Amino acid sequence: MPRYYLLVAILLGSLRLDGALPLVFEPNHGQYDPSILYVSRRPDFSVLLKQDRAILAAGKETVEVLFAGGWAQPRGTEPTGGRSNYLKGPDPESWRTGIPHYARVRYVGVYPGVDLVFYGNGQRLEFDFLVHPGADPAAIRLKVAGARKVALGKDGSLSLHSGDSEFRFPSPEVYQPTAAGRRPVRGAYRLGRAGTVSFDLGAYDRSNALVIDPVLYTTYWGGIASDIIFGTASDSGGNIYLTGYSNSFTFTTTAGAYKTALASGDADAFVTKLNPAGTAVVYSTFLGGPSSDLGRAIAVDASGAAYVTGSTIGRFPVTAGAFRQAPTDAPEIFAAKIGPTGATLEYATYLGGAGSGQGIAVDSSGNAIVAGFTYTPSFPLVSPLQSIYWGGQEGFVAKLDATGTALLYSTFLGGQGEDQATAVAVDSSGSAYVAGYTSGQGYQTTSGVYQASLAGGTDAFILKISSSGAAVYSTYLGGGSNDRANAIAVDGDGNAYVGGQTASANFPVTAGAFQTIFGGGGADGFVAKLGPAGAALAYSSYLGGNGACQISDSIRSHICDSVFAIAVDSTGTAYLGGLAGSGFPLVAAQQTVAGGAGDGFAARMDSGGAQLLYSTFIGGTSQDVVLGVMIAAGTPVMAGLTSSTNIPVSAGALRAASSGGLYEGFVTALNSCPVTLGSSGSFFPPGSGTFQLDVFAANSCAWNASSNVSWITFHTVAGLGNGQVSYNVATNTGPHRVGQISVGGQSFTVEQITGACFQLGYYNSWFPQAGGSFSLPVFGTCAWAATSNVPWVTITSGSGSGNGQVDYTLSANNTGEARFGQIDVSGQKVDINQVGGVAGLACQYSPSRTQNTFDRSGGSSSVLISTAPGCEWTVSTTQPWIRITGGLAGSGTGIVGYTVATNTTGQPRTGQVLVSGIAISITQLN
Repeated sequence: MPRYYLLVAILLGSLRLDGALPLVFEPNHGQYDPSILYVSRRPDFSVLLKQDRAILAAGKETVEVLFAGGWAQPRGTEPTGGRSNYLKGPDPESWRTGIPHYARVRYVGVYPGVDLVFYGNGQRLEFDFLVHPGADPAAIRLKVAGARKVALGKDGSLSLHSGDSEFRFPSPEVYQPTAAGRRPVRGAYRLGRAGTVSFDLGAYDRSNALVIDPVLYTTYWGGIASDIIFGTASDSGGNIYLTGYSNSFTFTTTAGAYKTALASGDADAFVTKLNPAGTAVVYSTFLGGPSSDLGRAIAVDASGAAYVTGSTIGRFPVTAGAFRQAPTDAPEIFAAKIGPTGATLEYATYLGGAGSGQGIAVDSSGNAIVAGFTYTPSFPLVSPLQSIYWGGQEGFVAKLDATGTALLYSTFLGGQGEDQATAVAVDSSGSAYVAGYTSGQGYQTTSGVYQASLAGGTDAFILKISSSGAAVYSTYLGGGSNDRANAIAVDGDGNAYVGGQTASANFPVTAGAFQTIFGGGGADGFVAKLGPAGAALAYSSYLGGNGACQISDSIRSHICDSVFAIAVDSTGTAYLGGLAGSGFPLVAAQQTVAGGAGDGFAARMDSGGAQLLYSTFIGGTSQDVVLGVMIAAGTPVMAGLTSSTNIPVSAGALRAASSGGLYEGFVTALNSCPVTLGSSGSFFPPGSGTFQLDVFAANSCAWNASSNVSWITFHTVAGLGNGQVSYNVATNTGPHRVGQISVGGQSFTVEQITGACFQLGYYNSWFPQAGGSFSLPVFGTCAWAATSNVPWVTITSGSGSGNGQVDYTLSANNTGEARFGQIDVSGQKVDINQVGGVAGLACQYSPSRTQNTFDRSGGSSSVLISTAPGCEWTVSTTQPWIRITGGLAGSGTGIVGYTVATNTTGQPRTGQVLVSGIAISITQLN
């Protein structure tokens, strides 16, 4: 039986930055003292990581926590997608740009058999010791330096006092993961002499199999008023996109986003992009005008642009040339496209008529298909399948071209009663699959479909419409009572997966389906798979219990049991989310009791509809409902609304606690097929070799292995249940290198020591402003030669064989700013960082050009800003169609890059790039 680690979790509890974005770590690429390897910075708090210590800084106070007797090279993991740029000094070669952000920093083997991981828990700093099998936790010792007092509290906390600041660590959380869940292990700090800290730990069983909690992460997402996540989507990189509604002025937006603030009394749609790990915000923006706006659904194209639909009271920020630039009713339907960075509104248009968009999909050409409902007969029709407006609430589907300037087709959908199109999906051919419900005669079906006539008061419907707007099939789906389809997805074979709600005891279920009998309680959820021709059900099943519950937010009511969201993977496995009450079927549930008025749920149905592979409640003691589901990088992600203040959030959550709003969004990622690795990482010799990595999973759980570097290749890359990854590590003829193997969302770190025939005495250093003569030791057995990439570093003796040294000189740095260069010794690089003085300057700025003209297609350009060394400048634009690409600030002479988007307005337009008040005029032709 394999053995696994013990976890000692330590939280820095006294410093919390409410309302701030989560902590991230950036590596040192020359922007800091070379002894500092990673930094996490906030206005009033920073953590600096070295090989053997962490430095905690608050204001002018600092405390060092040394890993006594231990050290390791820290490595950033879980890239967030964010970047930092340092544009200082007149020489562009000294600038440091594109420095990546990481959610975590890991020290592998900081003590024998012990790893150390730093990360943000919400806005707090946390670090974990991972004690591997056979390792001795007594090896962990911390030494505190720079504190005037180190004390243990009665509650078991550890306090470090420095000046007027206090750094407080709550009592450590220590546990052993087991098949029954986390088994707590007694743990406490032990205070020794001279500021040393160790741990008193109780006994723990290292032979128990590790069962990972199915929740990968859960986070709140919102502000102090009402916030609801209605729609979710993901891109090819696994990034997570959310849309919904917010009237919280404290809702998190990001600098440079399209709209970053709400006016007093306003309510807007929002678009938020999270990284695949759910630990960082890539961008977040409001979307709307000065009246109420609601985002109902979201889709993402191959470029990362986000398409949103919903409803607006009016004064929505429509773009020039849009299909419909003025509203006709209220609330009116809108469609909008946000650029890949979240900074630009590519287009925004009204669709015409009162109502709301409920679903949106985008095809490979960038055309958006919108489904929803309208209250008005004046809704614009183009080549309609149904031109009759029966009155009341009528469903619709419309296809908008890639520029947002024209409808390619548009039609009513419905009968003589109340009707809605609730969801839409699109396949690779551009055909759209629309789901909804109708409650009267008159809905048009096609011949040969599964159900040609209305069976009850309200029936679900499914329509497949070709890329040109022709009906491929149209069918009812329902029993003798009321049935509604709320969600739809499509697989690569053209099968449609539909989720919804039924009150019919005779809803059409299939033999052998997971649940063939109505659960009662007023309504059950259902999930059905319709074949490519719309003529037969591959499967159809109830999904519900006997509970009755209702959750009402500020927009609408939700009744249980109901499926509100569905996604499908490449194997035909369906992932479902919605609202459920008592008696709901649970399988391997992480949460087994429904709280309050009902809870959200997450479920996973096998490809044949015969087995529920996983099912759990998601929520707290108040109101919770899942309204969106997506599959992001193979992981199912659920999102929705909650009024509970106690949903179980995870370590590293973006929002570790409710912000106090009436309703708040939440996001939960699930690993419903958990995989465990036999180890988290290892060191390897410089020579090549073949190795095995143990993988532990349930019998029916399939897994695949991948690597992020080319020098790790695989012999065995996939498996089912328990097995091994067989992999090869190539010979290393260069410096120390690090790679990762990923299996089922878990990572194994491969660190291979250097195989070069020589090593250098150091790889980075700072030098004085006055310059001088210096040497770089070389240790080896082969020939080597040195060169410099900057004129102020001169090699005076730069070649040799075996042991020797590189001699070089640095000229005085009179630029007023620090500068950065490199020495290259036969492929191994040394960073040369030289400090510079800063003087009081009278700054004037001169651009290389004051105007630029672009044709209709737009393009990229740049301008050289000339100024004295040390003079700082900032960059902005006056129009959203002009985007800065070369950084928003700089110092000394530098280059400002910018792009101009395609002009779809039909008219010439003008704007400006502003550099510290100096204007560069931009003209774009039609």
